[in-house]
Amino acid sequence: MTVRTLLDLCPDGLRIVVPWKELYPGMSVFVPCIDARACQLQAEEIARRLEIRIACRRAFKDHILGLRIWRTP
Repeated sequence: MTVRTLLDLCPDGLRIVVPWKELYPGMSVFVPCIDARACQLQAEEIARRLEIRIACRRAFKDHILGLRIWRTP
């Protein structure tokens, strides 16, 4: 079992590690989740902590529901 950090997402009870410091403006990451709103709120809180800007949209990837998160300039 691993410990959740302040930079991890956990929208549906499953820890998801996003490489925030490796994301540059224009890059995106897909986070599979059911509760996209909770995921977006968590991602926005992390972005505030890291002082970065992001944009989020609900998305499907390979028939999987989730949230696409873009790093913006």
